[in-house]
Amino acid sequence: MSGASSRSLGKGSSPPGPVPEGLIRVYSMRFCPFAQRALMVLKAKGIRHEIVNINLKNKPEWFLKKNPTGLVPVLEDSKGRLISESVIICEYLDEAYPDKKLFPDDPYEKARQKMTLESFSKALTDCQSEFRIGDAVSMTDYLMWPWFQRLEALELNEHEIVNINLKNKPEWFLKKNPTGLVPVLEDSKGRLISESVIICEYLDEAYPDKKLFPDDPYEKARQKMTLESFSKAMTKYKKDFRVGDAVSMTDYLMWPWFQWLEALELKECVAHTPKLKGWMAAMQKDPTVSSHLIDAKTYRGFVNLYLQDSPEACDYGL
Repeated sequence: MSGASSRSLGKGSSPPGPVPEGLIRVYSMRFCPFAQRALMVLKAKGIRHEIVNINLKNKPEWFLKKNPTGLVPVLEDSKGRLISESVIICEYLDEAYPDKKLFPDDPYEKARQKMTLESFSKALTDCQSEFRIGDAVSMTDYLMWPWFQRLEALELNEHEIVNINLKNKPEWFLKKNPTGLVPVLEDSKGRLISESVIICEYLDEAYPDKKLFPDDPYEKARQKMTLESFSKAMTKYKKDFRVGDAVSMTDYLMWPWFQWLEALELKECVAHTPKLKGWMAAMQKDPTVSSHLIDAKTYRGFVNLYLQDSPEACDYGL
């Protein structure tokens, strides 16, 4: 029943007994990035805990009594006290078990990390429906996931791709874009456009048969605001780590979504952002992060079943 690799409990299952004294129980799901936040913080702080995996496609009745939203993670202690919402759980753990603090003690530095996290969280959670913005895949969806597959997502019929070695850039490419960054768009007239968002806006206007941005000016502005929030959260990097010189609470709270890039073999998405790439490499060396890495084959199998609403998705690979 308990353990990171235990099979999930579904409808009709018996509820687990009381949490043993001195332990924390986490109701989780093996592939849930929000649950991974809590699990990484528990491990990083060395807190004794047990894991009960929940089948999110076939939720047990007793779990809905613990959290009526049916979402994981949920934390339960030996007194039967329940805490939900991943960020709230992680802040609680950092305060209740202060031996190894992940948030800084300095109030300003702590506030600064929380501002960064808030920008990141808004970009992830400002959703109206199954898609990122609206009821159909939009320009903002394509611009955000994944960042470097933007041009291919537009499905232009006639285009060619020239890959550039960003570690050994050709001289002629630097004449096309002195910054040396990709992507760069060039048409048959030799006209050049750089900066990925600008390129995608140009393509949406120049090839209007399949519009990705909405025609309504307000809705278009709203999508751009969401994209701007996401972009700021992704690009304000200082050093190797997301905030400061050591792995912080904010690093752990942001990492699970970047693990998706690793699991889905989309590391090229960050090839043009050396600081972000460096942060990802540094995070993978952290013992807590490395203990929660998911191999690509298992993750892809989970995604495939989950999108089919299969109750077997949560236990894929066991």
